[in-house]
Amino acid sequence: MLSLGMNKKVLLGYVAFAIFIVIVAILFKPKAESSSSISSSSKSVLMGSDSQPLYSNGNCTKDSECAPAGCSAHMCSSDSGLITDCMAIENHPKDQNYSCGCVSNKCMWSK
Repeated sequence: MLSLGMNKKVLLGYVAFAIFIVIVAILFKPKAESSSSISSSSKSVLMGSDSQPLYSNGNCTKDSECAPAGCSAHMCSSDSGLITDCMAIENHPKDQNYSCGCVSNKCMWSK
């Protein structure tokens, strides 16, 4: 029975850690970005409130080098193995009819 008790303690430790992670994610959730867009190379690029492309990662020379990546497929990236946290994304680019592609040699969401 001692090993069962130890297993319960380990399980409780994992549960406590998971709750901690959720609380930290909620407390440090980034402020909602304004989803303004600025025209670049005849495409309207999804921009953040800091006037930088939102959810953009990597260089490219053509659209086929960019693809949605990350846990929520919210990043437009040239790195198909990109790992991100799994926070819920408000105003996901695809929900706003943006597509992931190459704009000005950078992977970006545009329409």
